[in-house]
Amino acid sequence: MQLLRSNLRSATWLALAVAVVAADAAQAAPLKWKFKQGDKMDYALRQKADILIDANGVEFDIKVAQTMDLKWDVKAVAADGTVELTQKVDRVQLKMSTPFTGEFVYDSKDEANAPTGEIWERMGGPIKALVGGEFTVKLKPNGQVEEIKLPEKLVELLGESKGGGAQSMMMGGGLFTESAIKQIIEQSILTLPDSDLANGTTWNKKIENKLGPIGTQKFDTTLTYEGTETKDGVELAKIGTKTEMAFEPNADSDVDIEMEVTEQEGKGSVLFDTKAGRVLESQNVQKMTLEGDFMGNEFAQEITLTLLLKQGNSDGLPKDEAPAEEAAEEAAAPAESK
Repeated sequence: MQLLRSNLRSATWLALAVAVVAADAAQAAPLKWKFKQGDKMDYALRQKADILIDANGVEFDIKVAQTMDLKWDVKAVAADGTVELTQKVDRVQLKMSTPFTGEFVYDSKDEANAPTGEIWERMGGPIKALVGGEFTVKLKPNGQVEEIKLPEKLVELLGESKGGGAQSMMMGGGLFTESAIKQIIEQSILTLPDSDLANGTTWNKKIENKLGPIGTQKFDTTLTYEGTETKDGVELAKIGTKTEMAFEPNADSDVDIEMEVTEQEGKGSVLFDTKAGRVLESQNVQKMTLEGDFMGNEFAQEITLTLLLKQGNSDGLPKDEAPAEEAAEEAAAPAESK
């Protein structure tokens, strides 16, 4: 009997010890960006917009894919952890197809075959000005963006081109405005929670894209920590994302527009190198249906926005001929199969 009681006590303590170890394993230290002055990183960033517009029964199909090769350079890290870095655009690629512009392709490495025509004359200046331009970005220690500054020449050209007509054509999905470019950059930078992590820990990131007299897009992303996995000896944190977009009209505008999001689904994922303190890759696909009235004309839009960010250059991204959602899945596949 004494032996039985002793064995029971031993089993009880063993069970408690296993529970404590399991609890410790489920809890992880906070994820941290690990920036040092002088750090340099290469990333490829692509945004795609696939838009089907029905305006009073007339359909318009618009497809835009813009890819930038970015060179990150950490200029300073303050005592409180605030980071100042630059993102220099090394290459720009653009594919566009609309009823208003036709189809054209631009690659800054092939200026000899740059598009021509009136639309390109308005759009080409800002797009070409991206090449060699440096964005200055200030981040909090957790990656939250405090400030983004665009090159002065680019801001000037964007103002002159009025987005090359893209804002009026695409209405919620324009890529060629100062606010839209800032929104793309901010959305591509991962914000991390300050607390310890456990599977299922969630936090939020909110971003706005101001559309001038039309109104403001508001993106609210919920991020969820999904644990870690080791690939090629590298520990990666897995983070799932879900994004909701809302539209807020400009109350002071003379533009007569009513618009609401009637359907939407936004999801994505991030792989974060915990040792290096860097994003390995991230992808997000946002599908939505907008309905409303613009200057007395009823319209409906089906929009798919895809954002891909990956270490390296654009040669490592999937071919952008694929539909937006397929391209995002293809971008994630290499990391999952390593």
